[in-house]
Amino acid sequence: MEQSCIYCGSREATTRDHVPPRSFFPKPRPVNLITVPCCEDCNRIYGKDDERVRNLITSIDKTEDHPAIQQQIARKRDRSYTRRKGQSNYQHIIQSLRIVDRYSAVGIYLGKAPAFDLNQKVMDRFIERMTRALLYYENGIEQAEIEIEWKKSPDQSALAKMPQRVRALLLSGQCKQIGEGIFGYVGYYTPGKAGSLWLLNFYGGIEFMSIVRETR
Repeated sequence: MEQSCIYCGSREATTRDHVPPRSFFPKPRPVNLITVPCCEDCNRIYGKDDERVRNLITSIDKTEDHPAIQQQIARKRDRSYTRRKGQSNYQHIIQSLRIVDRYSAVGIYLGKAPAFDLNQKVMDRFIERMTRALLYYENGIEQAEIEIEWKKSPDQSALAKMPQRVRALLLSGQCKQIGEGIFGYVGYYTPGKAGSLWLLNFYGGIEFMSIVRETR
């Protein structure tokens, strides 16, 4: 039987999608990259997001000092702005900037500073893509009718305020790594069920929580 695309479910999977995208990794790339079956159309549509999401994630203060970014990825990111077709990438990164209030870990006001707003559609598509791919890769779920909500993962202070049962669940997960601190993930799920929770960590500095709910 022909394998269907795990994203749309309506077309034949004639290629494989890398999650995270290969452009997130320095060379030589790790041998355990995750790939999932998808169609050419979905691969092309999602591929348009790869550089923009990578550029955002590798430009924040919590990731930019990672060795892979310093040694290779930053140069690739910067070149993406100077190519003839890269003007839209440059415009996107500028439009994502906001001026925000900064506070220390203990709540001391540090003044205003530029920051990147990650609450945007390109990130919505990226987190959904990552989540659907991991649902398939880890739990065999494809073309599920689901609703995905994502947010920044709780920090240590927020984790400490959670009920003991919730905190114990989050701390019980086994993190799987792709590359040296490039991408790590934890999945909390029941075999054969789409409803789940995923933690997605990039460059050891930024982590997202993806919550999956079945819609039927």
